[in-house]
Amino acid sequence: MVEAIRETLVSTVLNIFETMFFTFLEPLEGTSDEDSFPSKDSEAARWLTADIRFNGGQSGSLSIYLPWELGEVMAQNFLGFEEDRVMEEQVNDMARELANMVCGNLFSTLDKKGIVFLDTPKSRMIGDLEKKGEISPGDMVAEFASEDKVVTVVLRRDAVPTP
Repeated sequence: MVEAIRETLVSTVLNIFETMFFTFLEPLEGTSDEDSFPSKDSEAARWLTADIRFNGGQSGSLSIYLPWELGEVMAQNFLGFEEDRVMEEQVNDMARELANMVCGNLFSTLDKKGIVFLDTPKSRMIGDLEKKGEISPGDMVAEFASEDKVVTVVLRRDAVPTP
């Protein structure tokens, strides 16, 4: 079951990045924490993060971590803008829409008859250490490469209360 969810998550992310943002990703396998988090001196030290909560048959959240520079390019592609014509708020809007598309498509693929309620997505900027601190051992993490950038998608399911 977990592997089926992971496979659906990966295929959903690949499809949305390619069709909606003209951004091609390669899934990464077996990366360590050190591989995933650039040094403080790197360009990718600023992460654009989009978070969305879901409730229904299952509840939890989905987070997408994008290097800021990749987020700018994706917003330009999504909006059809020329290079350097996108504003910061448009990049944040794109990230929120991305989280909405990935989460909605993921759950509609996993359970075609189920009902899942999505909260309004939020976006924020964080650094490497904050990103590393947000990912827990129980989270489902999928990482992707886009040229020299790493995209991380994290699916967190809330614990089911015991009676």
